Amino acid sequence: MPRKYSVEFKEKAVHQIIEMVRLESCSLQRAYTEVGELLGVSHHTLRAWYRDSASVRDDSDA
Repeated sequence: MPRKYSVEFKEKAVHQIIEMVRLESCSLQRAYTEVGELLGVSHHTLRAWYRDSASVRDDSDA
């Protein structure tokens, strides 16, 4: 059964990805992998969370 994560946990994970890319000038793929290892979440899951948050940010800009 898939594990359920709180909205806050997902937001913090996405924030960590964004900060890693910004501060370390690394690729999104590397950020997904490293943050995933730290949090115990698959990089595929983090990628989906990031994409979901990006679409929400894009919609709010309109």
